[in-house]
Amino acid sequence: MIKIIAAIGLDRSMGLRGKKSKLPWKKGEFKGDLERFRNETNEQVVIMGRRTWDSLGRKVLPNRVSCVVSKSLSKTNIPGFFGDLESAIDWAQKNHSDRDIYIIGGENLFRDGQRFAQEIDLTILPYKGYEHYDVSSLIYFPSVSKNFKKYRSFTHPNNPELRILKYEL
Repeated sequence: MIKIIAAIGLDRSMGLRGKKSKLPWKKGEFKGDLERFRNETNEQVVIMGRRTWDSLGRKVLPNRVSCVVSKSLSKTNIPGFFGDLESAIDWAQKNHSDRDIYIIGGENLFRDGQRFAQEIDLTILPYKGYEHYDVSSLIYFPSVSKNFKKYRSFTHPNNPELRILKYEL
């Protein structure tokens, strides 16, 4: 199954633009979010854009098969790098058919990935990016396609401040 997974603020903010792309909130600020991400994606395939990979220190995530989508880096013939999302998904489905595929960012992959995904898993954080940063410096999660229907909404078991929304086709 192909899934999109993301943590976003109440205003749908999810990152900061610029050379040092990063989350707008402090690491560990929202207890349980990263742990949930690790548990959901552990032993699965994760597909990310180049800026997301940069924000992770250009490292692969442990215990996952990592794919990076980048038009420029895909020309280097480095294993795990693909020129477009569809090629990364095709490779993952052929080589890891027993695993789920998670699209983990960034903005363009979240938008484009909705045509491939069967599920969207959003963690809503009690955070409003515009209260901390200039709106033009924020990256926002795209609107969820009308093809998806919300089928589950619940609070995080270890942090009632976090709300989980799940959408499916």
